[in-house]
Order: sequence, then C-alpha cells, then structure tokens
Amino acid sequence: MHIGPTWAAKSWRRQILPWLCQCCSPVFSRASSIDIAREAKVSTRTVWRKLQAVDAKGLKGLHRAGRSDKGRRRRLSTKLQEVIEGLFLKAPKPTATWVWEQVLEACEKNKETVPSYSLVAEVCRQLDRRLKVLAHDSEEAYEREFDQILRRQAKRPNEMWQADHKELDIFATDQFGRTGKVWLTAISDDFSRVVMGYYLGVGAANSMRIALAMRQAIWRKEDERWPVCGIPDLLYTDRGRDFKSTHIEQVCADLKIKVVRTRRRKPRGRGKIERFFRTVDQIFTHKWKNEKAKPVSLSSLETEFHEWLMTEYHQEKHKGIKTPPMVKWNEGKCLPRLPDSLDALDLMLHKVGRPRKMWQDGIRFKNLRYSHLLLTQSMGEEFTIRYDPRDLSSIWVYEEEGKLLCKAVSADLLESEMGLSDLMAKNARTKKELKKKIKEKNAAADAFVKDEDRKQAPAPEATSTDNVLKLKLRKHFHEKRIQ
Repeated sequence: MHIGPTWAAKSWRRQILPWLCQCCSPVFSRASSIDIAREAKVSTRTVWRKLQAVDAKGLKGLHRAGRSDKGRRRRLSTKLQEVIEGLFLKAPKPTATWVWEQVLEACEKNKETVPSYSLVAEVCRQLDRRLKVLAHDSEEAYEREFDQILRRQAKRPNEMWQADHKELDIFATDQFGRTGKVWLTAISDDFSRVVMGYYLGVGAANSMRIALAMRQAIWRKEDERWPVCGIPDLLYTDRGRDFKSTHIEQVCADLKIKVVRTRRRKPRGRGKIERFFRTVDQIFTHKWKNEKAKPVSLSSLETEFHEWLMTEYHQEKHKGIKTPPMVKWNEGKCLPRLPDSLDALDLMLHKVGRPRKMWQDGIRFKNLRYSHLLLTQSMGEEFTIRYDPRDLSSIWVYEEEGKLLCKAVSADLLESEMGLSDLMAKNARTKKELKKKIKEKNAAADAFVKDEDRKQAPAPEATSTDNVLKLKLRKHFHEKRIQ
C-alpha cells in the first residue's frame, strides 16, 4: 500500500533509528521495507531512498536537503543584488531612494525586470555593517569598532614602564615667578600600576622633565611609603617630539632600556597611563577647581599631589588589577636593577651636546666659555660634552672613546671668582710645565742625534810630526821694538 509523502517531522525522526537497525540487518527484504513504510506512514520508495543516502553519506544522508538558493533572493538576481550593494557603498553615503533610481534607469536600458523600492531598501538595510562603516565613515571608525585589541600585560615589576605628559586644569606659579598651566609628566609601572616617578612644572613639557621624572623613578625614594625603584627593561611611549629626541634616546641607550613607541594614530597601547591621567582629572584636579582663577604655589601643589598619590591612589583598590597598586608591587618581589651611584645616574640623564673644539679661551657653549687644566694641554681637539640645562655653570667633557675626562667650569664665572692675579698665576704655571716638557724632549732628541753622528763620523788619520812644517810667524819692525 502506497502512503503519501506528507508526514510529521518529529514522527519521521523517531523512526530513523529503527529503520537503520532493520535495513542494516542481513535478513532485510522488500517485505520488511513495506512493513517499515506502513509503520512510519511513508512510501517504500522513501525507505529505499534513505537507505541509499545512508550508504553514500552516512547519517548525514538522513538530513533534510537544503535549498539550493538558500541565502539568495528569488525575486532578485545575484548580479543585480551586487549592483545595488555597490551603489549603496559609494561615498558619500547615498540614500536608498537614489540607489533605486539608479537601478531603475539601468534596468530600463537593459530591458530587465525592475525591483521594487522596498526590495532595494531591504538589500541596503541588510548589508554587512562592517562594509558600511568602512565605506561611509573612515578607517579609524572601523578600527575603533571592529578591530581586535591586544593588550600588553607585564608579568613582573619593572618589566615595562609607560610614560606620557598631561596638561592639568590648574594655574600655578613656580619658584622663578612664571605663571601658567601645570603639566604633569608621569611614569607608571605596567605590572602594578604604581607611579614610579613624576614631575610637575609650569609650561609645556620637554625632554629634561622626562629625564627628571626618570631620575625619581629609578633611584630610591626618601619616603618609606614609596619603596619602588629600579631600571625598566622596556619604556613604552608615544611618538612625541620630546620622547623621540636625541636626549632621551641617549639616556635609554646608557641605561640599556629598550624604547617602544605606539603606532601612528593608534594610541591604544597607552591606555593604562591615560587611565591614570583620567583619575588625576576626576579626583585630584577636581579639588583645585575653585583655585583656577587664582594661581596657586607650585610647591604646595607638589606637596598635595605627593600626599594624594601615597595615601589614596597607591592604597585604594584598582579596577584593572582588582587590588591596590602598592600591594600588587609587593607581590612581584623583584630585585631592582640600579646604577652604581646617584652621580652616575645624573651623568647618564644629562643632555649630550654635539662635539666641541677646545679653543684658546676654552670650550664655547651656550655663549659661555668652559675650561679646565687638563683641557689646556689638548688645544684644538674635539670633545663630547654633557650638560644640565638647569645649571650651566659646568659641563662634563668626554674623550672620543667615551671616557670621562674632566668637569669643566665656566671660564666667565671662573675669572670673576679667581681674579686677574690668580688667573695669571695659573697661566704661568701651565707655561712653566710646558717649557719643562719641551726642554726634556729637546735634550732627548739632542742626545739621540749626537749618538748617531758619533757612529757615522770617520776616524782622523795619524800624521808624523816630522813631516809637519813648523811655520814661523813673521813680525814687523815696529812689533820688534815694542817687544
């Protein structure tokens, strides 16, 4: 008996396993297929077709066959759908009405079926949002919304530091009488979020402020509440001019710090230092809002900022690491890498000037003249110098091999302090030492030359006294009378 092909899907699935068990048995026959078809209320042809599908594809053969046009529109050809999507992805962003008008005009020319406006609008609306953002907005908007972000995370303290500047909404007056907005230069540890060092100053930041913040970050602190120090393995910064300066590059090279900069227009890697600046704006700067009209003292601001950093920021729970920053630092238990001394650190943090020549009046730098007793013996030679922009009274002079030669003092300051008599005495001593060296070198040269002449001169021939004529001196008559 033939039964129609309509059946309930659930009842059909319930009959799959019994069919397979019976169809795979060696005693399976056509009579068995009729009984199975009658029980499942399907045709015997369906039973045999499913059996062949199982033999060819396995259990996948029992699944319902999918539509060949799945995911495509039956009322719209693939070519015309691509045309609609291409028109909608033009820049600037077009409207669905404009796209439909363009499609209408093209279909009338090519004598094709014109799609309805609602169908064209639906195609534009269901287009992938990533394509629409990239085509209509910009690459930056697409990257902000869809790019996968890989966050850097240090595994121990001093593995990576982040450094940056921030202009605070606070007006202050420094010790030199300058008034302006305060700039904060901060260095943060990536592992613990502890602020390793900072510098507050009036006016735009520069490379020297970075060096001062690094000096505080690297060396041991006097405050017992701030037991952080050491040299990092990696310094992560932006592409600012001060961070790319020769000064900071030389400092990192001397301290053996690897510098990594963010990609252009992609500052996502510096989110941790930016989050600290946001905390400073929301909590610390908010306390000084009422003082904005009247400039505050920079020294008092530094004191308040230090106390806020020690008592609040380092001791309160950080949302990113789920623990206070100082507790996270102590959990790291790292042995910091430090310079030999504070003086050695200061030398490495000083700026490096281009090679300078030693003239008769000294090394000329910043409209000043620098001299030292050792430099007077190297007139006309070039030296590498390091200097502190905050104190130009002296510079450090290095030889070509990078060896420290001396600390030269400004000749202008030296003359005003020594006086004319002391300066003349110093010059006389220098000349006396040089004359002594010249005399010693001349004596050595004369001795060497005389020895060589003595070796090369021929010996005189021996003569007999008998063969030598004795000449008698002739005298005039008046000479005889005198005698």
